[in-house]
Amino acid sequence: MNKVIGSGRKKGSLNKVSKDTRTIIKDIVNNELKGISGRLESLTDTERVYILIKLLPFCIPTYNKIMPEIPEEDKIKGITVNIEGVTKTY
Repeated sequence: MNKVIGSGRKKGSLNKVSKDTRTIIKDIVNNELKGISGRLESLTDTERVYILIKLLPFCIPTYNKIMPEIPEEDKIKGITVNIEGVTKTY
């Protein structure tokens, strides 16, 4: 299929399909949230905790580990261990 340059949506214009899809999903989720309390109460404690753990990432921010950038000259190149006269380099 040959695409004509400039034949798509204009830059910055809304994607109507994506917007409509998000609205439908949002409505479905809102309707489900109304009855979720009753459903959670009918679960075992283990099932309830499992569901709540799965929902937590949508409620609280997650944190990423931050690894520091170590300059090459500061990195450990090796280590020598001497135990009772036996020397080993790693």
